[in-house]
Amino acid sequence: MSEMIVNEKEKRDSSRERFEPSIKNFLCDKYSICREERQYVVFLYNILRKYATLESRKREGEENADRVNVKKIFESCGLEDDAFIDYVFYEPAFLRDFFERYNRLRLSKESEWPERLLNKSFSCSLSKGESARKEDFNTKLIQYVYEQKKKEKNETRKIEVEYSGRECNLGQNNNKLCFEKLKIYDLENNQTISLNDNEKKWIKHRVKWMMNAQPDIALIYHLGEEESAKKFLLFIECKFTSKESSYRYEVDSESNEKEHVKQGEIQWMIADFLCSCLHNYNDNKEKMTLSPSMKEERSHFVYFVRRYRTNENNGEKKDEILIEDLIRCNNEIFALS
Repeated sequence: MSEMIVNEKEKRDSSRERFEPSIKNFLCDKYSICREERQYVVFLYNILRKYATLESRKREGEENADRVNVKKIFESCGLEDDAFIDYVFYEPAFLRDFFERYNRLRLSKESEWPERLLNKSFSCSLSKGESARKEDFNTKLIQYVYEQKKKEKNETRKIEVEYSGRECNLGQNNNKLCFEKLKIYDLENNQTISLNDNEKKWIKHRVKWMMNAQPDIALIYHLGEEESAKKFLLFIECKFTSKESSYRYEVDSESNEKEHVKQGEIQWMIADFLCSCLHNYNDNKEKMTLSPSMKEERSHFVYFVRRYRTNENNGEKKDEILIEDLIRCNNEIFALS
């Protein structure tokens, strides 16, 4: 009898130990103490890199219940079964960094590029004045954002943007888009388009947000084994305890009216801009295409959960990943027990 009491006490103590606030419980299983979203994003990043190829995902013993189903994690990330991942990026600030690289090259001779790119600091203070060019970064970006405004207004006229303001990072608070230096031409009617205050705010804020926004993870991938296959760009935004955030600005100071723009929408605009206006994938000028998982004009959202929620059909939601699976799979990757 006394032995049974001792055994019960050991079980009870062991169970309590599993839930107590200790370092070994910080990242262990579904009861992990850690609530930091980025920690689990790093785990997901590791998984996407480790199992980038179809062959690597056909792991021996995959059907074993003790192993994490990596294919299911890939499905939750909006990836097709035969996706082959070329690149994985963690919290990339694409537009901010492409802007700086573009201008470091533009403002120096090709022979100076190796040294210019190694310099820690860089100041793009050139005032373009009359030298505005259609291929300048800010001109491309402003034209893209205005094209999105046209879509919202159901306009189809062909336009061209000329921006002769200083070629600076328009995402920084001290660098503002100078509308006096902006000209938008209606090419069909051969006239200049005037912007009202609301349109200026619409453009200015989206340009700034796009320059600063970062998805949690970005992927470039193709389908099948052929490296020359069409490349897709996918942005993944991960949530654990948080909800999708919004950007907002004041439309009318008198009425206190504000416009709210979802985080996923701005990220989609960045991805679309990269694919349609800015970045050529390789020397053959093959452009990337937005992933089908971003067809709703927003990033693909993944939710880290302690246990699966259920949908209306009482089934598991496809966009959820168990934090326990993220931890266990990383332990497998790094051969930890």
